[in-house]
Amino acid sequence: MSSFVALVATGIILPLPAKAEISSDWQVIAIKTLKEAKWTNQRQQRGLTILHVAMFDAANAVTGTYGPYALGNVEPSSASERAAASQAAYQVLATFVPEKEPDLRKANANVLAGISDAAARDAGVALGDSAAKAILALRDNDGADFTPDFTQAAAAPGIYQPTSDAPMVSPRMKNLKPFSLASAGQFQVPPPPPVGSAQHLRDIEETRLQGGALTQTDPEKLAIAKSHAGNGLFPWNKIARQRLADCQATTLEEARVLALLNVALQDSVIAGFKAKYDYAFWRPYTVIRAGGAGFGQPELAADPDWTSVLQAPMHPEYPCQHCSNGAAAQAVLEAELGAGQFAFTMENEPGKPRNYNSFRAYAEEEALSRIYAGVHFRWSNITGQALGRQVAAHTLGTAMMPRIAQAEAGTSLADRCPN
Repeated sequence: MSSFVALVATGIILPLPAKAEISSDWQVIAIKTLKEAKWTNQRQQRGLTILHVAMFDAANAVTGTYGPYALGNVEPSSASERAAASQAAYQVLATFVPEKEPDLRKANANVLAGISDAAARDAGVALGDSAAKAILALRDNDGADFTPDFTQAAAAPGIYQPTSDAPMVSPRMKNLKPFSLASAGQFQVPPPPPVGSAQHLRDIEETRLQGGALTQTDPEKLAIAKSHAGNGLFPWNKIARQRLADCQATTLEEARVLALLNVALQDSVIAGFKAKYDYAFWRPYTVIRAGGAGFGQPELAADPDWTSVLQAPMHPEYPCQHCSNGAAAQAVLEAELGAGQFAFTMENEPGKPRNYNSFRAYAEEEALSRIYAGVHFRWSNITGQALGRQVAAHTLGTAMMPRIAQAEAGTSLADRCPN
Protein backbone atom coordinates (compact mmCIF):
# COMPACT_ATOMS: atom_id res chain seq x y z
CA MET A 1 0.00 0.00 0.00
CA SER A 2 1.40 3.39 -0.96
CA SER A 3 1.77 6.13 1.64
CA PHE A 4 -1.03 8.09 -0.09
CA VAL A 5 -3.51 5.21 0.30
CA ALA A 6 -2.39 4.55 3.86
CA LEU A 7 -2.98 8.15 4.83
CA VAL A 8 -6.40 8.21 3.21
CA ALA A 9 -7.34 4.97 4.95
CA THR A 10 -6.49 6.44 8.33
CA GLY A 11 -8.15 9.75 7.61
CA ILE A 12 -4.86 11.70 7.61
CA ILE A 13 -4.45 13.81 4.48
CA LEU A 14 -1.05 15.40 3.87
CA PRO A 15 0.68 16.74 0.74
CA LEU A 16 3.03 14.11 -0.66
CA PRO A 17 5.70 14.14 -3.38
CA ALA A 18 4.51 13.42 -6.92
CA LYS A 19 4.68 9.77 -7.99
CA ALA A 20 3.36 7.71 -10.88
CA GLU A 21 1.13 5.34 -8.90
CA ILE A 22 -1.93 7.57 -9.09
CA SER A 23 -4.23 5.06 -10.82
CA SER A 24 -3.17 2.29 -8.44
CA ASP A 25 -3.80 4.47 -5.42
CA TRP A 26 -7.24 5.51 -6.63
CA GLN A 27 -8.06 1.89 -7.43
CA VAL A 28 -7.44 0.87 -3.82
CA ILE A 29 -9.63 3.74 -2.62
CA ALA A 30 -12.33 2.81 -5.15
CA ILE A 31 -12.45 -0.84 -4.10
CA LYS A 32 -12.73 0.17 -0.45
CA THR A 33 -15.38 2.80 -1.20
CA LEU A 34 -17.56 0.58 -3.39
CA LYS A 35 -17.29 -2.33 -0.98
CA GLU A 36 -18.35 -0.13 1.94
CA ALA A 37 -21.30 0.99 -0.19
CA LYS A 38 -22.25 -2.73 -0.35
CA TRP A 39 -22.05 -2.96 -4.12
CA THR A 40 -21.99 -6.51 -5.47
CA ASN A 41 -18.72 -7.76 -6.99
CA GLN A 42 -20.15 -7.47 -10.50
CA ARG A 43 -21.35 -3.92 -9.91
CA GLN A 44 -17.97 -3.03 -8.44
CA GLN A 45 -16.24 -4.31 -11.57
CA ARG A 46 -18.34 -2.07 -13.79
CA GLY A 47 -17.50 0.84 -11.50
CA LEU A 48 -13.77 0.08 -11.60
CA THR A 49 -13.82 -0.16 -15.38
CA ILE A 50 -15.51 3.22 -15.73
CA LEU A 51 -13.07 4.70 -13.21
CA HIS A 52 -10.00 3.47 -15.08
CA VAL A 53 -11.29 4.48 -18.49
CA ALA A 54 -11.90 7.99 -17.14
CA MET A 55 -8.40 8.17 -15.66
CA PHE A 56 -6.85 6.96 -18.91
CA ASP A 57 -8.80 9.42 -21.05
CA ALA A 58 -7.88 12.26 -18.72
CA ALA A 59 -4.14 11.51 -18.62
CA ASN A 60 -4.02 10.68 -22.32
CA ALA A 61 -5.68 13.96 -23.29
CA VAL A 62 -2.53 15.83 -22.23
CA THR A 63 -0.38 14.30 -25.00
CA GLY A 64 -2.78 12.34 -27.18
CA THR A 65 -0.32 9.44 -27.27
CA TYR A 66 -3.11 6.88 -27.62
CA GLY A 67 -6.51 6.85 -29.19
CA PRO A 68 -9.08 8.09 -26.64
CA TYR A 69 -11.88 5.92 -25.32
CA ALA A 70 -14.81 8.24 -24.56
CA LEU A 71 -13.43 11.76 -24.32
CA GLY A 72 -12.78 12.37 -27.98
CA ASN A 73 -9.84 14.25 -29.43
CA VAL A 74 -8.42 17.06 -27.31
CA GLU A 75 -5.56 19.33 -28.34
CA PRO A 76 -2.36 18.32 -26.50
CA SER A 77 -1.51 20.75 -23.70
CA SER A 78 0.82 21.41 -20.79
CA ALA A 79 -1.75 20.17 -18.29
CA SER A 80 -0.69 17.87 -15.46
CA GLU A 81 -1.44 14.20 -16.16
CA ARG A 82 -1.57 13.52 -12.41
CA ALA A 83 -4.11 16.28 -11.82
CA ALA A 84 -6.19 15.10 -14.77
CA ALA A 85 -6.23 11.46 -13.71
CA SER A 86 -6.92 12.20 -10.06
CA GLN A 87 -9.74 14.64 -10.84
CA ALA A 88 -11.35 12.09 -13.16
CA ALA A 89 -11.23 9.42 -10.45
CA TYR A 90 -12.67 11.78 -7.87
CA GLN A 91 -15.56 12.81 -10.12
CA VAL A 92 -16.46 9.22 -11.05
CA LEU A 93 -16.41 7.94 -7.47
CA ALA A 94 -18.25 10.98 -6.10
CA THR A 95 -20.96 10.33 -8.70
CA PHE A 96 -21.20 6.66 -7.73
CA VAL A 97 -21.10 7.13 -3.95
CA PRO A 98 -22.08 10.75 -3.20
CA GLU A 99 -22.20 10.16 0.54
CA LYS A 100 -18.42 9.63 0.44
CA GLU A 101 -17.76 12.84 -1.50
CA PRO A 102 -16.07 14.71 1.40
CA ASP A 103 -13.52 11.91 1.88
CA LEU A 104 -12.95 11.62 -1.85
CA ARG A 105 -12.50 15.38 -2.18
CA LYS A 106 -9.80 15.27 0.50
CA ALA A 107 -8.01 12.44 -1.30
CA ASN A 108 -8.07 14.39 -4.54
CA ALA A 109 -6.93 17.59 -2.81
CA ASN A 110 -3.97 15.65 -1.42
CA VAL A 111 -2.85 14.82 -4.96
CA LEU A 112 -3.47 18.29 -6.34
CA ALA A 113 -1.54 19.89 -3.48
CA GLY A 114 1.59 18.11 -4.66
CA ILE A 115 1.48 19.79 -8.07
CA SER A 116 3.32 23.10 -7.83
CA ASP A 117 2.51 24.42 -11.31
CA ALA A 118 -0.90 26.04 -10.76
CA ALA A 119 -1.66 26.46 -14.47
CA ALA A 120 -0.84 22.83 -15.24
CA ARG A 121 -2.84 21.69 -12.21
CA ASP A 122 -5.92 23.71 -13.16
CA ALA A 123 -5.75 22.57 -16.78
CA GLY A 124 -5.48 18.98 -15.58
CA VAL A 125 -8.52 19.39 -13.35
CA ALA A 126 -10.52 20.62 -16.33
CA LEU A 127 -9.44 17.60 -18.39
CA GLY A 128 -10.34 15.26 -15.53
CA ASP A 129 -13.81 16.74 -15.26
CA SER A 130 -14.34 16.34 -19.01
CA ALA A 131 -13.09 12.75 -19.05
CA ALA A 132 -15.32 11.72 -16.16
CA LYS A 133 -18.38 13.32 -17.73
CA ALA A 134 -17.67 11.66 -21.09
CA ILE A 135 -17.47 8.07 -19.83
CA LEU A 136 -20.35 8.51 -17.37
CA ALA A 137 -22.54 9.84 -20.18
CA LEU A 138 -21.46 7.00 -22.48
CA ARG A 139 -22.32 4.37 -19.87
CA ASP A 140 -25.62 5.92 -18.84
CA ASN A 141 -28.44 3.44 -19.57
CA ASP A 142 -25.91 0.75 -20.57
CA GLY A 143 -28.13 -2.09 -19.38
CA ALA A 144 -26.52 -2.50 -15.97
CA ASP A 145 -28.86 -4.63 -13.85
CA PHE A 146 -27.41 -6.69 -11.01
CA THR A 147 -30.67 -7.89 -9.48
CA PRO A 148 -30.85 -11.63 -8.64
CA ASP A 149 -34.29 -12.32 -10.17
CA PHE A 150 -34.17 -15.62 -12.03
CA THR A 151 -36.75 -18.03 -13.42
CA GLN A 152 -35.58 -21.51 -12.48
CA ALA A 153 -36.14 -24.28 -15.02
CA ALA A 154 -37.50 -27.64 -13.89
CA ALA A 155 -34.97 -30.26 -12.90
CA ALA A 156 -33.73 -32.37 -15.80
CA PRO A 157 -30.40 -33.90 -16.88
CA GLY A 158 -27.91 -31.14 -17.60
CA ILE A 159 -30.15 -28.32 -16.33
CA TYR A 160 -28.78 -25.97 -13.70
CA GLN A 161 -30.28 -26.25 -10.23
CA PRO A 162 -29.42 -23.93 -7.32
CA THR A 163 -26.80 -25.26 -4.92
CA SER A 164 -27.75 -23.09 -1.94
CA ASP A 165 -30.36 -20.62 -0.74
CA ALA A 166 -28.19 -17.62 -1.61
CA PRO A 167 -29.38 -15.13 -4.28
CA MET A 168 -28.52 -15.80 -7.90
CA VAL A 169 -25.59 -13.80 -9.27
CA SER A 170 -26.31 -11.34 -12.10
CA PRO A 171 -28.71 -13.27 -14.36
CA ARG A 172 -29.05 -10.13 -16.50
CA MET A 173 -25.32 -9.55 -16.96
CA LYS A 174 -25.57 -10.36 -20.67
CA ASN A 175 -27.66 -7.18 -21.10
CA LEU A 176 -24.78 -4.98 -19.93
CA LYS A 177 -23.22 -3.22 -22.91
CA PRO A 178 -19.61 -4.41 -23.33
CA PHE A 179 -16.72 -1.94 -23.19
CA SER A 180 -14.79 -3.26 -26.19
CA LEU A 181 -16.79 -6.14 -27.67
CA ALA A 182 -19.49 -5.39 -30.22
CA SER A 183 -21.91 -7.56 -28.24
CA ALA A 184 -21.99 -10.03 -25.37
CA GLY A 185 -22.15 -12.86 -27.88
CA GLN A 186 -19.43 -11.63 -30.24
CA PHE A 187 -17.43 -14.80 -29.57
CA GLN A 188 -19.70 -17.82 -29.86
CA VAL A 189 -19.14 -20.16 -26.94
CA PRO A 190 -19.68 -23.81 -27.99
CA PRO A 191 -22.17 -25.85 -25.97
CA PRO A 192 -20.96 -27.95 -23.07
CA PRO A 193 -20.28 -31.66 -23.70
CA PRO A 194 -23.52 -33.60 -24.16
CA VAL A 195 -24.84 -35.15 -20.98
CA GLY A 196 -23.58 -38.72 -20.82
CA SER A 197 -20.82 -38.20 -23.38
CA ALA A 198 -17.36 -39.61 -22.71
CA GLN A 199 -16.02 -36.10 -22.02
CA HIS A 200 -18.81 -35.33 -19.60
CA LEU A 201 -18.37 -38.59 -17.72
CA ARG A 202 -14.60 -38.07 -17.46
CA ASP A 203 -15.15 -34.55 -16.16
CA ILE A 204 -17.66 -35.74 -13.56
CA GLU A 205 -15.28 -38.39 -12.24
CA GLU A 206 -12.34 -35.97 -12.09
CA THR A 207 -14.28 -33.35 -10.16
CA ARG A 208 -15.88 -35.96 -7.89
CA LEU A 209 -12.44 -37.14 -6.78
CA GLN A 210 -10.41 -33.93 -7.03
CA GLY A 211 -13.06 -31.57 -5.64
CA GLY A 212 -14.90 -33.66 -3.06
CA ALA A 213 -14.86 -32.52 0.54
CA LEU A 214 -14.06 -36.08 1.66
CA THR A 215 -12.06 -37.32 -1.34
CA GLN A 216 -9.65 -34.40 -1.74
CA THR A 217 -7.13 -34.63 1.07
CA ASP A 218 -3.99 -33.20 -0.58
CA PRO A 219 -3.03 -30.14 1.53
CA GLU A 220 -1.54 -28.31 -1.46
CA LYS A 221 -4.60 -28.78 -3.66
CA LEU A 222 -6.88 -27.72 -0.82
CA ALA A 223 -4.74 -24.64 -0.29
CA ILE A 224 -4.99 -23.81 -3.99
CA ALA A 225 -8.78 -24.20 -3.93
CA LYS A 226 -9.18 -21.94 -0.92
CA SER A 227 -6.71 -19.33 -2.12
CA HIS A 228 -8.81 -18.65 -5.23
CA ALA A 229 -12.18 -19.03 -3.54
CA GLY A 230 -13.23 -15.39 -3.62
CA ASN A 231 -13.64 -12.71 -6.23
CA GLY A 232 -11.60 -13.63 -9.30
CA LEU A 233 -11.31 -10.02 -10.51
CA PHE A 234 -9.70 -7.96 -7.75
CA PRO A 235 -6.62 -10.20 -7.30
CA TRP A 236 -5.63 -9.53 -10.91
CA ASN A 237 -5.78 -5.81 -10.24
CA LYS A 238 -3.52 -6.28 -7.23
CA ILE A 239 -1.05 -8.27 -9.32
CA ALA A 240 -1.08 -5.52 -11.93
CA ARG A 241 -0.46 -2.84 -9.30
CA GLN A 242 2.53 -4.75 -7.95
CA ARG A 243 4.05 -5.26 -11.38
CA LEU A 244 3.46 -1.68 -12.50
CA ALA A 245 5.34 -0.46 -9.44
CA ASP A 246 8.27 -2.72 -10.38
CA CYS A 247 8.26 -1.36 -13.93
CA GLN A 248 8.34 2.31 -12.90
CA ALA A 249 5.42 3.09 -15.20
CA THR A 250 4.57 6.68 -16.00
CA THR A 251 1.22 8.14 -14.99
CA LEU A 252 -0.20 7.58 -18.47
CA GLU A 253 1.25 4.08 -18.86
CA GLU A 254 -0.16 3.02 -15.51
CA ALA A 255 -3.57 4.47 -16.34
CA ARG A 256 -3.67 2.70 -19.70
CA VAL A 257 -2.62 -0.73 -18.40
CA LEU A 258 -5.24 -0.69 -15.65
CA ALA A 259 -7.88 0.54 -18.09
CA LEU A 260 -7.09 -2.22 -20.60
CA LEU A 261 -7.04 -4.82 -17.84
CA ASN A 262 -10.42 -3.83 -16.45
CA VAL A 263 -12.06 -3.48 -19.85
CA ALA A 264 -10.93 -7.03 -20.67
CA LEU A 265 -12.03 -8.33 -17.26
CA GLN A 266 -15.44 -6.68 -17.53
CA ASP A 267 -16.06 -7.94 -21.06
CA SER A 268 -14.95 -11.46 -20.13
CA VAL A 269 -17.59 -11.40 -17.39
CA ILE A 270 -20.27 -10.14 -19.76
CA ALA A 271 -19.44 -12.74 -22.41
CA GLY A 272 -19.02 -15.52 -19.85
CA PHE A 273 -22.27 -14.81 -18.04
CA LYS A 274 -24.18 -14.69 -21.31
CA ALA A 275 -22.99 -18.22 -22.07
CA LYS A 276 -23.65 -19.34 -18.50
CA TYR A 277 -27.28 -18.31 -18.50
CA ASP A 278 -27.87 -19.26 -22.14
CA TYR A 279 -26.71 -22.83 -21.55
CA ALA A 280 -27.72 -23.05 -17.85
CA PHE A 281 -25.56 -26.14 -17.31
CA TRP A 282 -25.66 -27.98 -14.01
CA ARG A 283 -22.99 -27.86 -11.33
CA PRO A 284 -20.98 -30.92 -10.23
CA TYR A 285 -22.90 -30.85 -6.94
CA THR A 286 -26.16 -31.59 -8.76
CA VAL A 287 -25.07 -34.39 -11.09
CA ILE A 288 -22.76 -36.18 -8.65
CA ARG A 289 -25.42 -36.35 -5.97
CA ALA A 290 -28.06 -37.52 -8.48
CA GLY A 291 -25.94 -40.02 -10.38
CA GLY A 292 -26.40 -41.03 -14.01
CA ALA A 293 -29.60 -43.06 -13.96
CA GLY A 294 -31.59 -40.07 -15.15
CA PHE A 295 -29.61 -39.82 -18.39
CA GLY A 296 -29.03 -43.46 -19.23
CA GLN A 297 -25.80 -43.98 -17.29
CA PRO A 298 -26.84 -46.13 -14.30
CA GLU A 299 -23.21 -47.15 -13.78
CA LEU A 300 -22.59 -43.60 -12.56
CA ALA A 301 -23.79 -44.26 -9.03
CA ALA A 302 -25.60 -41.55 -7.12
CA ASP A 303 -23.64 -40.07 -4.22
CA PRO A 304 -26.30 -38.14 -2.28
CA ASP A 305 -23.85 -37.17 0.46
CA TRP A 306 -21.20 -35.69 -1.85
CA THR A 307 -20.27 -32.08 -1.20
CA SER A 308 -17.68 -29.92 -2.88
CA VAL A 309 -14.63 -28.52 -1.12
CA LEU A 310 -16.13 -25.05 -1.60
CA GLN A 311 -19.73 -23.96 -1.95
CA ALA A 312 -20.54 -23.46 -5.62
CA PRO A 313 -21.26 -19.86 -6.70
CA MET A 314 -24.90 -19.13 -7.46
CA HIS A 315 -24.79 -19.10 -11.24
CA PRO A 316 -24.65 -21.87 -13.87
CA GLU A 317 -21.46 -23.88 -14.30
CA TYR A 318 -20.45 -23.43 -17.94
CA PRO A 319 -18.05 -21.83 -18.79
CA CYS A 320 -15.67 -21.25 -15.87
CA GLN A 321 -15.64 -17.52 -15.12
CA HIS A 322 -12.48 -17.50 -12.99
CA CYS A 323 -10.76 -19.21 -15.93
CA SER A 324 -12.03 -16.66 -18.43
CA ASN A 325 -11.03 -13.76 -16.20
CA GLY A 326 -7.60 -15.25 -15.59
CA ALA A 327 -6.87 -15.91 -19.25
CA ALA A 328 -7.99 -12.41 -20.23
CA ALA A 329 -5.92 -10.77 -17.50
CA GLN A 330 -2.86 -12.89 -18.28
CA ALA A 331 -3.01 -11.98 -21.97
CA VAL A 332 -3.38 -8.25 -21.32
CA LEU A 333 -0.65 -8.08 -18.69
CA GLU A 334 1.78 -10.19 -20.72
CA ALA A 335 1.20 -7.98 -23.75
CA GLU A 336 1.74 -4.76 -21.80
CA LEU A 337 4.20 -5.76 -19.06
CA GLY A 338 5.99 -8.76 -20.56
CA ALA A 339 5.63 -12.52 -20.35
CA GLY A 340 8.90 -13.15 -18.52
CA GLN A 341 9.32 -14.53 -15.04
CA PHE A 342 9.21 -12.33 -11.95
CA ALA A 343 8.56 -13.10 -8.31
CA PHE A 344 5.41 -11.95 -6.56
CA THR A 345 3.31 -12.99 -3.59
CA MET A 346 -0.46 -13.05 -3.21
CA GLU A 347 -2.34 -13.49 0.04
CA ASN A 348 -5.91 -14.06 -1.10
CA GLU A 349 -6.55 -16.18 2.00
CA PRO A 350 -5.55 -14.18 5.10
CA GLY A 351 -2.38 -15.46 6.71
CA LYS A 352 -1.61 -17.87 3.87
CA PRO A 353 0.56 -16.18 1.24
CA ARG A 354 1.43 -18.00 -1.97
CA ASN A 355 4.37 -17.31 -4.25
CA TYR A 356 4.33 -17.14 -8.07
CA ASN A 357 6.86 -16.47 -10.81
CA SER A 358 4.71 -15.28 -13.74
CA PHE A 359 1.26 -14.14 -14.79
CA ARG A 360 0.82 -17.56 -16.42
CA ALA A 361 1.61 -19.42 -13.20
CA TYR A 362 -1.12 -17.56 -11.34
CA ALA A 363 -3.68 -17.98 -14.13
CA GLU A 364 -3.05 -21.70 -14.49
CA GLU A 365 -3.32 -22.28 -10.75
CA GLU A 366 -6.49 -20.21 -10.65
CA ALA A 367 -8.09 -22.44 -13.30
CA LEU A 368 -7.07 -25.65 -11.56
CA SER A 369 -8.43 -24.30 -8.28
CA ARG A 370 -11.98 -24.52 -9.59
CA ILE A 371 -11.66 -28.29 -10.11
CA TYR A 372 -9.98 -28.73 -6.72
CA ALA A 373 -12.82 -26.69 -5.23
CA GLY A 374 -15.37 -29.08 -6.77
CA VAL A 375 -17.32 -26.34 -8.54
CA HIS A 376 -16.31 -26.80 -12.20
CA PHE A 377 -15.65 -29.43 -14.84
CA ARG A 378 -12.44 -29.65 -16.91
CA TRP A 379 -14.10 -28.72 -20.21
CA SER A 380 -15.59 -25.64 -18.62
CA ASN A 381 -12.08 -24.54 -17.67
CA ILE A 382 -10.77 -25.03 -21.21
CA THR A 383 -13.67 -23.15 -22.77
CA GLY A 384 -13.48 -20.33 -20.25
CA GLN A 385 -9.77 -19.84 -20.90
CA ALA A 386 -10.33 -19.76 -24.66
CA LEU A 387 -13.06 -17.14 -24.26
CA GLY A 388 -10.86 -14.98 -22.04
CA ARG A 389 -8.03 -15.04 -24.57
CA GLN A 390 -10.41 -14.00 -27.35
CA VAL A 391 -11.74 -11.09 -25.32
CA ALA A 392 -8.22 -9.94 -24.44
CA ALA A 393 -7.03 -10.11 -28.06
CA HIS A 394 -9.97 -8.02 -29.18
CA THR A 395 -9.45 -5.46 -26.41
CA LEU A 396 -5.74 -5.12 -27.14
CA GLY A 397 -6.41 -4.77 -30.86
CA THR A 398 -9.16 -2.17 -30.68
CA ALA A 399 -9.06 -0.12 -27.46
CA MET A 400 -6.71 2.71 -26.48
CA MET A 401 -4.29 1.93 -29.31
CA PRO A 402 -0.98 3.81 -29.69
CA ARG A 403 -1.03 6.49 -32.35
CA ILE A 404 2.59 5.94 -33.39
CA ALA A 405 4.56 2.76 -33.93
CA GLN A 406 6.56 1.42 -30.98
CA ALA A 407 9.80 1.89 -32.90
CA GLU A 408 9.08 5.61 -33.02
CA ALA A 409 7.86 5.73 -29.43
CA GLY A 410 11.08 4.35 -27.93
CA THR A 411 11.50 1.73 -25.20
CA SER A 412 8.26 -0.04 -24.33
CA LEU A 413 6.97 -0.42 -20.79
CA ALA A 414 7.47 -4.19 -21.02
CA ASP A 415 11.14 -3.63 -21.84
CA ARG A 416 11.51 -1.65 -18.63
CA CYS A 417 9.98 -4.33 -16.41
CA PRO A 418 12.69 -6.20 -14.44
CA ASN A 419 12.79 -10.00 -14.49
